[in-house]
Amino acid sequence: MRTATYKSIRDSVLRKMGLDAAQAVMPSQAAALADYIESALSDAWSLYDWPQTTKSESRTPAVATIDFDNEIGEILRITDLEPSSSRLVQTFLFETNDDSTAATITDSRYTAGSEVYVKYRTPEPRLTGEDYSASTTYTPGDVVYHDATGDCYLCILASTGNAPTSATHWIRQRIPAVFAAYTRAAAHAATLEEDGQYDKAQFQLVKAEAELVKAHDDTFFRQNNTPLTWSLQREAVTPY
Repeated sequence: MRTATYKSIRDSVLRKMGLDAAQAVMPSQAAALADYIESALSDAWSLYDWPQTTKSESRTPAVATIDFDNEIGEILRITDLEPSSSRLVQTFLFETNDDSTAATITDSRYTAGSEVYVKYRTPEPRLTGEDYSASTTYTPGDVVYHDATGDCYLCILASTGNAPTSATHWIRQRIPAVFAAYTRAAAHAATLEEDGQYDKAQFQLVKAEAELVKAHDDTFFRQNNTPLTWSLQREAVTPY
C-alpha cells in the first residue's frame, strides 16, 4: 500500500496557512494540527470498504470470541466461508464488547472452534504533535511523532529509550496515500474555521469532498466495481 507521511500532510497544511513548514511548530499548534488531520482521516476511513483499510482473513476462535489484535479496528462481517467463495456463504451474528476489544459470535448456527472468515477494518491512525523523547517512559497506547521518519507511532510495549522504529515496541501509524489530498484540504478547512474564516473554510470543504470523490472513483473503477453515486449539496463558494 502506498502511504503518505504525517509530516508531508502537516507541512502542506502549514504552507496553506502561510507558515514556513521548515520552522519549529509550537506545541499547541502541533497538537491542533494533529487533531485536525486525525479527524479528517477518521471521516474518510470508515466511509467505504476501502481496499486500503479493509481486509478479510480466516480465524479459528476457541470459545466463539475473536480478540481484536493490532490489526483489527472494527469487525464488519463474520462468515463460514471466504466471502468470494462460489458456494453459499453463511453470515454469523456477533456482538462487540463495550470497549471494542473483542467480538463474540452469538449465532446458534456456529460451532465453537470452527474456522470462520472475518472481514474487518484496520485501526484508524493515531496522530500527535508530541515529539518522541528517548528519556521518557512510554506505555501501551501512547503516541509519539518521530521526525526522522515523518510519521507517528503507537506504543504497544512499555519502553524507555527504544526508538519508534523498533517494531517490538511501536506500530507505525501509516496514512494511505489515497487519503492524502482529501486530508490536506479538510484539515486546512478546519484551521480556517478555527480562525473564523468561514467562507474560505466552506470552499476548502468543497475541495476536500471533491478529492474524496476522486479517490473513491480511482479506487473502485480500477477494481471494476460500480462506484457509489455522490451528490455534493453545498452552496457555491467563490474561491479567493
